[in-house]
Amino acid sequence: MFSSNIHPIGQNVKDEIKERVQILKHSMAELARPTFAESELEDLWVLIRLTLEFEGFLHGSNCHFGGVAEKISRPRGSDDQINFDRGELRYAVESIFSGVGSFMIASSTYRMLTGSTASEIEWGTTSFLSLAQLFCSTLSALNVEKDFVRKFRLLLDLFKIQIVFAGTQCDVERF
Repeated sequence: MFSSNIHPIGQNVKDEIKERVQILKHSMAELARPTFAESELEDLWVLIRLTLEFEGFLHGSNCHFGGVAEKISRPRGSDDQINFDRGELRYAVESIFSGVGSFMIASSTYRMLTGSTASEIEWGTTSFLSLAQLFCSTLSALNVEKDFVRKFRLLLDLFKIQIVFAGTQCDVERF
């Protein structure tokens, strides 16, 4: 990872993310603790942290992706190019890839839960620009969902979106 002086998110945003991570962890912990081993909970917490950090990246003041809502609402072909700060992009991609192991363990744990479902994301119809919109709408659904199994599914889908994003940006020349 990067040294702390290259971290892409300002201190106020980092503090807000930490607070939101704790709120989401608390809401999921009550329901997860009876079923999950401590190591499985740690993997769940990693996904929560990385997901909320990615949200900060998407909406960060230094990231040119911040105006994503306006870009998504434009007709296709009109300035579809989105430019990222190299350091921020690299940090985001490396952070996402660092969480793949936790994602795999959490996915395996999820599949053992009664009521687990397959992802509802239609990957064949998802474009690069729609990833941010999909991420934001899925995160909104996660924030209001009360059912643990459904909330867990949404968290896994959010991380899948991040993996797809990271894969599309993982061009050696860009780093």
